[in-house]
Amino acid sequence: MKNLKIGIVALVRGYNNFESYDQLIQRNKYLYENVKLKANHDYSYILFHEGNISLEGQEYIQEKTKFEIEFIDVKTCFEISQKLEDAALKESGREYADDKGYRLMCRFNTFYIWSYVKKFDYILRVDEDCLIEKFDENQFDIMYKSKIDFCVSQYSIETHSYTNSSLPSFLVKNLNANDDSFYNHKFPYTNVYISRVNFWLEPEINKKLENIALSDEQYIYRWGDLPILGSYLNYFKSKVVFFNFLQYKHLSHGNNVKIKNSMLNSIYQIIKVSVMLSKSYYMLKKLYLKSKLNLQNFRLTINKLVTKEIGTKNGSNREGWLKIKLSNLESGISILDAGAGEAQYKTYCSHLKYTSQDIAKYDGQGDGHGLQTKTRDYSEIDIISDIANIPLDNESFDAIMCIEVFEHLTNPLDALKEFNRILKSGGMLILTAPFNSLTHYAPYHFSTGFTKYFYEHHLKEFEFEIIELVENGSYFEYLAQEARRLSSVGKQYSNKKLNFFEKLISLFYLRTLNKLSKSDTGSKDILNFGIQILAQKK
Repeated sequence: MKNLKIGIVALVRGYNNFESYDQLIQRNKYLYENVKLKANHDYSYILFHEGNISLEGQEYIQEKTKFEIEFIDVKTCFEISQKLEDAALKESGREYADDKGYRLMCRFNTFYIWSYVKKFDYILRVDEDCLIEKFDENQFDIMYKSKIDFCVSQYSIETHSYTNSSLPSFLVKNLNANDDSFYNHKFPYTNVYISRVNFWLEPEINKKLENIALSDEQYIYRWGDLPILGSYLNYFKSKVVFFNFLQYKHLSHGNNVKIKNSMLNSIYQIIKVSVMLSKSYYMLKKLYLKSKLNLQNFRLTINKLVTKEIGTKNGSNREGWLKIKLSNLESGISILDAGAGEAQYKTYCSHLKYTSQDIAKYDGQGDGHGLQTKTRDYSEIDIISDIANIPLDNESFDAIMCIEVFEHLTNPLDALKEFNRILKSGGMLILTAPFNSLTHYAPYHFSTGFTKYFYEHHLKEFEFEIIELVENGSYFEYLAQEARRLSSVGKQYSNKKLNFFEKLISLFYLRTLNKLSKSDTGSKDILNFGIQILAQKK
């Protein structure tokens, strides 16, 4: 058998904190343990990135991986004009987290990738959210011997409406085809596949791929690599087969894929695509989604009637109080939003000279533990610095607000000292932090919360006089808040769903807490959501 050159590849994301690479490292571990390689072939492991995996990050990943990795910076493939970025269409009803990155990722995996892997006979693409559990070590030999162009785990249809309305006609022109019969939704899943590289480097095919990738349309309409590569495989009548045997976990979709190259599986895949494309399937799916929404609305209505919304006012109470305090500030004065995050309170400061500051280290993923936001956007931040060492002159601001930040500081007293330095005499400090909190934004979560005695003791130490101290919520409201989390936390950490009777018990528990809350005489002394402070520098 010929000595084959094989690349095992993925386009991966960069993170600010190294713990966020743990999923990628787990993917590498599964590759090392379960993808057995034959000695007669040459293998290379390649990770493409947008220039955002630092040398330190690369060293961290390599240190925890048992095979040698080649990191390739492909950031030039991700550069577009602001005009094109602004032209992107978004389908209503879909969430588009990190949408620019997704569109450019699809463009890379459609076209650019092939020029980077041209030295290989075959590539095995395994995305960072896929854990290979079983793999046939003879798969590459089978492909070479049988002259197979593409090896697929399963077929999928394209569901994105803008793609389905715009891509087929573009491809007809691009391929000089008579019709769009090749756009039959018999498209291969592209998160795990093997492909013969030279198929895509054939001059005719590569040039047509380039025309797609460099067109504004791919970015504007959000065409994925799945329907494009699938259409090309169909049009050029390439030889496509299923993996001889493959099993893997697709983490982001939460499913297990198990495939075998058999007649039975081929029939099943064809039937699956046909069913998914049928009108009855869409009607049933639409009916199911509508019924699910009606059921959710019914549950919310019953929940509201029975529990009176107890435990749901943490954020709205705090934000309502903050909005009033900001509106009371004299128009035109300067305010610093310290630890501003995504500057979500800037909207309440239109009458003020607003400046935002943040250390900008948290990326939304954190270390994967506790509660995370998934994404983080620091584009509205004016000053990136440590909150205890802000590059500003003494007495620079008339007011400072610091909202839900102290629990993320290793030493909040250093922040109070810095606020004293940069705030003018007589200036106002608006400060909130939790009394108690669950782990969130880890690993940047250093305290669960602070009592009113913390502020009463330390604010005077840094020459602040408390004008107003508000305890948000109560013992009963806090318990209600956590009772409402029981279903989601139980599902995440015990892999169990509450049954009907358990949910009913939870409702009556919330009703009991609501009853006790109505006659509360001061339970906020022992537990509440958080403390809200208005203070003035002496």
